[in-house]
Amino acid sequence: MDCNSATTEMFGYKKSDLIGINYLAMNAYFQESIPLLKKRKEKIDKGNSLKPLEIQLLKKNGNLIWVKVNSSLLKLNTGTYIQCVIQNITDKKEQELKLRESKENLKILEQKVKKRTKELKESEEKYKILFNSGGDAVFVWRVTKDGRPSRFFEVNDIACQRYGYTREEFLNLAPGDIDTPKKFGIAPNFMKNLISEKYILFELVNVTKTGKKLPVEINSHLFEFGGEPTVISVVRDITERKKAEQKLKESEEKYRLISENANDLIRVFNDKIEVEYINEFAHLKLIGYSKEDLIGKFGRKLIHPDELGQVIRLIKKALITGEFRREGRIRHKNGQWIWFDIKGITFRDDDGNRKLLIISRDITERIKIELNLKKSEEKYREAYNRVNFYKDLFTHDMNNILQNISSSGELLSLYIKNPEKFKEMDEILRIMKNQVKRGAKLILNVQKLSKLEETHIKTQLTEIFNVLKNALENVKNGFKERKINMVMDSTIKQIYVQANELLIDIFENILINCIRHNDNSIVEILIRVTEIQKERNNFLKLEFIDNGRGIPNNRKEVIFRRTTEEGITGRGMGLGLSLVKKIITSYNGEIWVEDRIQGDYSKGSNFIVLIPKVS
Repeated sequence: MDCNSATTEMFGYKKSDLIGINYLAMNAYFQESIPLLKKRKEKIDKGNSLKPLEIQLLKKNGNLIWVKVNSSLLKLNTGTYIQCVIQNITDKKEQELKLRESKENLKILEQKVKKRTKELKESEEKYKILFNSGGDAVFVWRVTKDGRPSRFFEVNDIACQRYGYTREEFLNLAPGDIDTPKKFGIAPNFMKNLISEKYILFELVNVTKTGKKLPVEINSHLFEFGGEPTVISVVRDITERKKAEQKLKESEEKYRLISENANDLIRVFNDKIEVEYINEFAHLKLIGYSKEDLIGKFGRKLIHPDELGQVIRLIKKALITGEFRREGRIRHKNGQWIWFDIKGITFRDDDGNRKLLIISRDITERIKIELNLKKSEEKYREAYNRVNFYKDLFTHDMNNILQNISSSGELLSLYIKNPEKFKEMDEILRIMKNQVKRGAKLILNVQKLSKLEETHIKTQLTEIFNVLKNALENVKNGFKERKINMVMDSTIKQIYVQANELLIDIFENILINCIRHNDNSIVEILIRVTEIQKERNNFLKLEFIDNGRGIPNNRKEVIFRRTTEEGITGRGMGLGLSLVKKIITSYNGEIWVEDRIQGDYSKGSNFIVLIPKVS
């Protein structure tokens, strides 16, 4: 008798098509629902209430949609009526189907996550061994948003032994809790300087759990870890050094004695930048040099070549300004480079001559800890991004493939009862078969891509024309419904390159791309093979020239960069050209795309591949 505009929009009818049609006659448009609707009408006629019904109905254009139907009996003065409220729930049903179908794909991702987690745990164990080695206490703590130190979130075993706290007790303390006086409370410029300079060194007195005062030298370094500002403080017990300094005030002779037994390198330079004094014991112990090796010399060979110019400038400046501070590498006599924290201070001797005192402390272990922290974070981020990449890939591309198969299956179930639709059924079956192949190819490409990322694949001497011939045959067999004209243009008959079994994937993926993105009745592909020299290296140049839709300039690089940074957009990632790029890079080759006709991308594309030639 009546319907609202939502009904006509939902099913594609005009209101005039529906008014006056018998209830069951109207539902005759939804062929498979008639028996069920008859039973529901009988219940309504008897005055029984009905539960909501979820069914699939056909629209006027033949498409199926899922709907939820609420039916009720209305008794009015003018008569008794049946009211049906119909809600389109197609999206909800499709999402439920996708969730069920995605579970198997997610199992693969879970296995990769477990593998990466195991690798990270092994890396963490190595870091712990390094972290707890050496003779200094190490504290790691975060910087809060308002620029203050937070509680410790990591300490090494030496810190626990030296201060008398357990690790759990330390995790409830902040840097200021072990200082006396409260260094972080009375020196507001400390955090400001640390944040601006990223590095600060100072001395103060700590207090152990038992109340014992402990003179220390704290070397704090600010860096990013886990996306947050983090400080690693290496705390050295300088009790003996402080005692030595006290004694130095009493006697210069005592100073020399203690200097010779210090663990730091101590050198004195004159204004000609020549070494006048070294504490020989520490030099022999740490870098293997004696007095005879260094006295009267500048010691140029001890300085890393990359830092030599900077060191000379700093020393000259320090002789004028009074001091300098840097971190750098000093060469051991055996050729090994060791990291030191180097501090220079100028003074005048009894005769008024300007001298430069340089004290160098071995910080190799701290540098190793920082590098390992950074490597651990990078490995974690890389594993996390790769897992997200594969998850997004399966969630997006596989859902598209499965949705296409599902839609084709629904149409097939409708056409199978109609002999006149056999031709359409053949086309539907072809579509479903192609979607299955597409899904299998996607899985295979992911496996190959993962293998390329995780391992180094060996190469061997490979004759390229045999591989290219097999690729041409495979692609033609896969597109028998298309008219394809492939022409080879080469004066070369046989040539070898260093490659492997993935070489055929390069050719097949490029050829498939040329065919799929071609709307012409006849696909034309010219394969031109030549030899070129680039940067004194010999390359085999392969050009795949097609008459397809072409590629705009703003997408010529994007098509090879289907990585986690780009996200999931468009009609599906496919991985074809991304895989091609990675394989060619593993061969030390190159790939790019140009317009077939320069300046007009719509006339077709030219994919150019360079592979190093074997002499």
